[in-house]
Amino acid sequence: MEIKIEKIVTGGYGLARTEEGVVLCRGVIPGETVEVSNLDKKAGVSWATLNRIIEPSPARVESTCPYYPNCGGCDFMHMNREAELHAKREIIKETLERVGKLDVEVADFDQSAYRDRGEQYRNSIRLQGGAGYVGYFSKATEDIVDIEDCLIAVNPIRTEIMTVRSEVGSGSIPMPKNIVIRAGNDTKKEDNLSTKKTVRGKKAIGGNAVYFTFSGKKYKVSQNSFFQVNIRVAETMLEYLKENLSDGPRILDLFAGVGTFAIALSDRFETVKGFEVSKDALADFRTNIKGIDNIEVIKWDAGLGLKGSVMKDDILILDPPRAGLPPKLRKDLAAIDVGGVQIAYISCDAATLARDLAELCKAGYKVVKPIKVFDMFPRTAHVETITFLERTEENASEEKSN
Repeated sequence: MEIKIEKIVTGGYGLARTEEGVVLCRGVIPGETVEVSNLDKKAGVSWATLNRIIEPSPARVESTCPYYPNCGGCDFMHMNREAELHAKREIIKETLERVGKLDVEVADFDQSAYRDRGEQYRNSIRLQGGAGYVGYFSKATEDIVDIEDCLIAVNPIRTEIMTVRSEVGSGSIPMPKNIVIRAGNDTKKEDNLSTKKTVRGKKAIGGNAVYFTFSGKKYKVSQNSFFQVNIRVAETMLEYLKENLSDGPRILDLFAGVGTFAIALSDRFETVKGFEVSKDALADFRTNIKGIDNIEVIKWDAGLGLKGSVMKDDILILDPPRAGLPPKLRKDLAAIDVGGVQIAYISCDAATLARDLAELCKAGYKVVKPIKVFDMFPRTAHVETITFLERTEENASEEKSN
């Protein structure tokens, strides 16, 4: 079948509308005419395999990765950076409208993002092992694509991939099911690399903490703790937060992790409260705040909602996992009845962001700035966004009366 690609949708797939219905395909660009086959229809949508490009887009480029598109790690190696970033912004806009029924402005990427080649940025990767292969899953399958290199990983990780392959090939270690490699960026720490290999039966081999310098602060990050995978973009996000957050007496970081944003913003506020439930992240957080007197670390699961009351002029940092805000937390945020509350919502998933924003806006919050998009994950279909919301005295009073 010949189809013409209309747009790129969630997951990085190109969408075409045909007489037989919607067709989705990888490795294409809006405006292209392509030939596809192997249509697999599910829930009214046909998932197709790209055969050949009939009319290519001017934005099409030769992939620099020898494993693309078989490897499922990246989605946009076939298009230039301008087209990639345009597609990502359009995905955010379309998802906010479709899922959240929201009419909000989405800001364009900063020009610096267009100059980035989108390579050697990831400080953490997860590989799969099995059937003699070590690599990433193919897109939407559990078939492992055997790799010897990964262009989006930082150089110490790229070197470590070869080391792991050599160990497995020589039989010095059993074939692992999962391999997590993380490289710190603190140059004062020797051998700042962690490789955790998990064999079937949950037997872990190796894995240790690494150390990062972020915004002039030092961070210990244990193997099971979360940390931003792209430090350069995370620094850009932090600067954006600093430029747009109002000064206030108190900031509450409800998904604090190892203290990434709580610590980096601590010199702006009299009191900082960081909430976290992970045992490993809490231990790292407490280590990372040594010498900082205005941060309180609180063991708390945001899935249980807010802990304690929110006061007038409080600033809340929300940086949840891909699942977005838990239902109880959304309910508690909607019920806040004091004004002057500001929320900075950091999201890595457009669909859950749309759901959460729709609920908060219905409860009286206002999106006060265009949603800012950050290319945290170049060459993939994923992005990070920051949305600022406020609850004013007026809409807080309205909500209280309702």
